[in-house]
Amino acid sequence: MNKEQILKKVEKYVKKIMSQAKDQSHDFGHVNRVRNWAMKIGKKEGGVNMFYLEITALLHDIGRLKETKNISHYVAGKKMAKKFLTSLNYFD
Repeated sequence: MNKEQILKKVEKYVKKIMSQAKDQSHDFGHVNRVRNWAMKIGKKEGGVNMFYLEITALLHDIGRLKETKNISHYVAGKKMAKKFLTSLNYFD
């Protein structure tokens, strides 16, 4: 699988998860805006792995749907991202 295929799979995964968002301020539109800004900043700063930056921006809020009083969205999202990325057999 090449990087473009991986990005498409990540985007599809995130769209599926974020389509369940009840809060429109954290739907896929939000994720896409974060991705676009991250990519602009990454290009301007230089020395950034743009592939990892884009994946990170896409995945940054996936844990919001699993957030509870005891588990923050970033902890839930980290577990979800690790499981998903491992399933792609590209990341270790």
